[in-house]
Amino acid sequence: AGAAFETLSENQQQKVARFNELTDQFLSADKVVIANPMWNLNVPTRLKAWVDTINVAGKTFQYTAEGPKPLTSGKKALHIQS
Repeated sequence: AGAAFETLSENQQQKVARFNELTDQFLSADKVVIANPMWNLNVPTRLKAWVDTINVAGKTFQYTAEGPKPLTSGKKALHIQS
C-alpha cells in the first residue's frame, strides 16, 4: 500500500504525479516505439527506469495465482536496439 498521497512531501508528490503521468502516457499510446543503444550488454539506465516506472500493478499488469498477467492486451510495440 504505502503512505497516503497527502501525507507525502511536496517533492514526493511531484515524483508520484510524474510517475502517474508517464504510465498514463504509455497506456494512452496506440503504438510504442523504443530505440536504444546497448550499453555493457544492457539497456541504458534511463530506459530501465522508464520501464520500472510504467510497470504498475493494477494499471499495466495484475498479479494472479498463475503469476503476473498483462493488462495491456492488443498494444503494439517495437523495440530497436543496436
